[in-house]
Amino acid sequence: MSSGSRTSARDAVVVPAQRPRHSLARPAAEQAGTWRQAWIAAAWVWAALHVAYAIVTLVHRVIGAPPAGTSALDNWLQWDGWHYYGIAENGYPPGSQEPAFFPLFPLLGRAVDVVLPSGIPFALLVVSNVCAFVALALLHRIAATEAGPQVADRSVWLFGLFPTAYFLAAPYNHSMFLVLALGCLYAIRRQEWWVAGAVGALATATRSAGIMLVLPFALEYLRVRGFQLRRVRPDAAAIALVPAGIAAFAVYCWVHIGDPLAFSHTQSYWAKELSWPGAALWSAVGQLGQRSPIENYHLIADLGGTLLSLALLVACVWGPWALRRDQWYLVVYAAPVVLLPMFFPIVGANPLMGMTRYILDVAVLFVVLGRAVARPAVERAYAVVALSLQVGFLLMYLRGDWTF
Repeated sequence: MSSGSRTSARDAVVVPAQRPRHSLARPAAEQAGTWRQAWIAAAWVWAALHVAYAIVTLVHRVIGAPPAGTSALDNWLQWDGWHYYGIAENGYPPGSQEPAFFPLFPLLGRAVDVVLPSGIPFALLVVSNVCAFVALALLHRIAATEAGPQVADRSVWLFGLFPTAYFLAAPYNHSMFLVLALGCLYAIRRQEWWVAGAVGALATATRSAGIMLVLPFALEYLRVRGFQLRRVRPDAAAIALVPAGIAAFAVYCWVHIGDPLAFSHTQSYWAKELSWPGAALWSAVGQLGQRSPIENYHLIADLGGTLLSLALLVACVWGPWALRRDQWYLVVYAAPVVLLPMFFPIVGANPLMGMTRYILDVAVLFVVLGRAVARPAVERAYAVVALSLQVGFLLMYLRGDWTF
């Protein structure tokens, strides 16, 4: 064999086949485990937390002296839960603040009440807790696909231990929105565009933050097509489904209330006004010394939650735990969801009110946290602090105190 032939043979063995620069192949989710593993991981977290919630509720019933005639389930119906209860029973009366709360969650609660006639509060709790379980499994699938099964297991635990995670079990719409947002993102990653559009429409009928799902849809669709307009296909029209939920609610508000933007205009009831995010942060920092830490715990927690979410956003794109460019669809969803409430701070006591709870809507950030908190000592420290805060906040919530 000639030297030229030997060189050709050697090159044929050593040089790998070149992959297309922009592949249309779906991500190999199978390499990151299975749905069975996701359901098992979600079941462990969900069950452990609900055992803890049952114990905390029992302790509250023993030491909290709840009003006579109230049940343990009644203690979980607090604050925004009353709004969803009212909508499920009476709809949206003109002149009320109810349009600030989107319709899909209370509508589903009303439907479940028909099947399980134990009262709307119980039905809302059923919806929330079933959705919480599914959301944990979806978070595991996304984390496993992007970072591997070990990070996925850790991400789900860290998310479940987060100080405000008990709202996923309360009659709030966070767990339902999380299922739909994660489901949409997972479908986007798998390039199932029509599924993503349909699920995104349900998300925008649950929370206004769902409209941000158009951003990862657009980014991921263009990325897999090499950002070349000539490769756009008719399935790109699925992105138009995402705003359909909020559009349908606007039509309802127009017909029955006379204001298609009633869900936005009613925000003035909570003294929210347009600002820039730095102003909200600056105002919050300036208020830290105005009261004692005990009296200021809302502000301290919301400021801490805001800074944590911003730090995780930075970690998504810079540093040792940064996501790859093909994973930035998670960032372009999470960033506006985190920043949008900061553009509309509450004038007065706590401009960042609720930010610690809104982090639940961007559970995808816990994929990065799961990568960062890899050392057992750090993970244990997080678990102790986060769970202690969650138990304390839950006890306060059960007795009717405002907790985010």
